[in-house]
Amino acid sequence: LWACTRLKGVLDWQERWITPRQHGFRPKHSTTTALMELCTKLELALVEGEPLEGLALDFRKCFDLVPQRLSLDLMDALGMDQSIGRALQGMYTQITRRFKYPIGVGETFETTNGILQG
Repeated sequence: LWACTRLKGVLDWQERWITPRQHGFRPKHSTTTALMELCTKLELALVEGEPLEGLALDFRKCFDLVPQRLSLDLMDALGMDQSIGRALQGMYTQITRRFKYPIGVGETFETTNGILQG
């Protein structure tokens, strides 16, 4: 319940500054809406005889590379509710990770990069 309530607050906050071209992790937006927007632009260019060019970038593993401190500072600078920021900071401070092997798990270790997802 707490997470659901906080997520709604974060999404409301995000909508105040996020670019309209962002489709991921937004209410009523998805990869489908991004594709529909792209197809509409392509069709219009073809109908009007405009030249077509494109560039695609895949930021694979992007969220595993972001420094946690940077993301927390950025959220604070953009005006995210401080109680959410404190909760996230506490979570990242306490989290430990392990590698999983077929015969068990490795020693715990801490990380400074990576935004938890899912």
